[in-house]
Amino acid sequence: MCVYGPVASNLSGRTLKVCPVPARTCTCSCVYCHHGATKKARGVRRDFQNRSVVLERILDVCGRSHPDFITFTGGGEPTLDLSLGWLIRETRRLAKVPVAAVTNGTLLYRQDVRQDLARADVVISSLDAGTEELFLDIKRPHGSLDFARVQGGLLRLKEELRGELWLDVMLVRRMNDGPEALKAIRTVIDQVEPDVVRVKVPFRPPAESRALPPSPEALAGAIRLLGPRARKFDAGEEPIECWESSSFNRVIGTICACRPIPLARAREIEGRLRSPGALQRMIEIGDLVPREWQGERFLYAGNEGTKKPPTTTRMGVRDVHHSARH
Repeated sequence: MCVYGPVASNLSGRTLKVCPVPARTCTCSCVYCHHGATKKARGVRRDFQNRSVVLERILDVCGRSHPDFITFTGGGEPTLDLSLGWLIRETRRLAKVPVAAVTNGTLLYRQDVRQDLARADVVISSLDAGTEELFLDIKRPHGSLDFARVQGGLLRLKEELRGELWLDVMLVRRMNDGPEALKAIRTVIDQVEPDVVRVKVPFRPPAESRALPPSPEALAGAIRLLGPRARKFDAGEEPIECWESSSFNRVIGTICACRPIPLARAREIEGRLRSPGALQRMIEIGDLVPREWQGERFLYAGNEGTKKPPTTTRMGVRDVHHSARH
């Protein structure tokens, strides 16, 4: 579990990010995921930590930073956490701040998951495929997950949700950015009728090197095909707030435990916290692992082992299902 921010938000103002599950603990192993390949695909929910400790940490940071939103997100799938509903409810009640929850949507067929998410003010669900073939190719899900059931769960969530439903469509070059793939996604969008559709492209190092962003022309055409609700998600690194009394090692370590950070951004934070040499020391002792992608260097947390570089070898659905059974 980690809590970081606030960061600039597409929701409203500044959002505090909460990552309730360990990194790379997910129901899928998406080709574009910037956290790297999933360590072990999971289809079963469980508690990952003491929920009271998590809530205490959220309220502590919230009380010092006064965010406009609190977002449950992270380096894994948040709905795998059995305490997610309780955390959303208690965070809203005690912090008195609107709450958003991000999900890949794969467990929405479960009533308990939908009930947990219904406590949020905004739910942001992924929708990267409108066909089973692309669902398997892009998401590489746990063997217990069925495309039709996942899509049905998304429709039921919209019916049951009191707050807003946003859909995130991640477009990957030569995978789901063609006309047929986009029409299939548009069909689901029209059925669900979400409040917002955010069209995204990979902008951090993906799990597989083949997961590249579409061309600007293809992206513009895709947004038109996806309909009037669709809008380009302004990708990029959000400004991260930190206090002068903060430890640079702790700030960077917390952020990188949730997601990679560009080297240039880490240097900026190093300067703001007046910690000359701290970044290089963390790299030298292995606390941070650099990796280059698309001409830019990114830093990953090194405490769980060096992240594997991108690979052109496809980790097929059969491999994910096999690992999930053993």
